[in-house]
Amino acid sequence: MAKLPNIKRDDSSTDEIAFARLEFQQAIESFKTGFSLTIQILTVFVVANVTIIGYAISSQLAGIFIVGALIPLMMILVIVGVSKFLMPVLYTAATIESRYGKRNIDWLISTTTSVIVSSNFLRRIQDISHIDNHEERIKLLKKQRLEMIDRPHFRALLFVLSLLQIVSAAILNIFFDWRIL
Repeated sequence: MAKLPNIKRDDSSTDEIAFARLEFQQAIESFKTGFSLTIQILTVFVVANVTIIGYAISSQLAGIFIVGALIPLMMILVIVGVSKFLMPVLYTAATIESRYGKRNIDWLISTTTSVIVSSNFLRRIQDISHIDNHEERIKLLKKQRLEMIDRPHFRALLFVLSLLQIVSAAILNIFFDWRIL
């Protein structure tokens, strides 16, 4: 389990540090759990889509491809939803690291975010944490996308896969006389 070092600063009370330590541990656990569940859900969707395609081919039903085309679209919805859920968790952990962690140390969240997403993304969420107005911070945070899982290229690929399944259904129906239903 990730822990913050025992660092005490003059501007922070012992209670604040204890709370920050607990909050940091919970943020790491929540992020890890959320990311793991996302991978599991997306894996189930991939297996379901492959199963649907296999059934469509074995039964020569072109219409089943159309049903399968919904799965990549559902994957996009899951990714967008998870991104919105995990963003505040990642933001909180990065903010706590920034405030209480020693400088020039490669902390878990900041290193992971910099490597998997980008250093610019980490800098953006850290800059948001320095804004005094809470409403403005939240407004800017809502505009951020968790690029770790919510990548435009990946969304485009899923959308293209969905379209390909629909086009495949039409081609199989028109040129190979596969039934729609």
